[in-house]
Amino acid sequence: MKLQYHGHQPIEMTPGKVVILQIENPSVNTELIQGLQGYNDCLRMIDDEYQELNLSKVMKWEGDLVLNPTKLDSYQTALDKMIVKNLSIQKRDRMNDLARGVFSEMQDSLFEFDLPLEVRYDESLLRLYKYAKIKYLTQVIRQPYGVMSV
Repeated sequence: MKLQYHGHQPIEMTPGKVVILQIENPSVNTELIQGLQGYNDCLRMIDDEYQELNLSKVMKWEGDLVLNPTKLDSYQTALDKMIVKNLSIQKRDRMNDLARGVFSEMQDSLFEFDLPLEVRYDESLLRLYKYAKIKYLTQVIRQPYGVMSV
């Protein structure tokens, strides 16, 4: 099998063997990774008889988590924990103050009902980060060099 990147010589690949590509051009690297993810058509997989194969069926691409947002969900909890762990004391205090304010407003809104309802804030910043649903920006993942040129 051969992996063909438009305008370049095909790369010979043997099934069951790991292939390592050293790419020194950042935009070629980004374009290649996007091709492996199916975001562009710059890559083709060709068998020995030069018949085009479905790239997603003959190759398993795990890739870089930053460049492959569909893989991030399984790492979301670890990312949230790392962010909370590395917060400064000042940031923690500020976020807790803001969260207490939100929960206080929620409690005030419950007084309108004639029910014994209570809102409690457990001081868990990890829970707040999970609720915030942190995600990578898709436009930055697809065109990282556009951001740097600003």
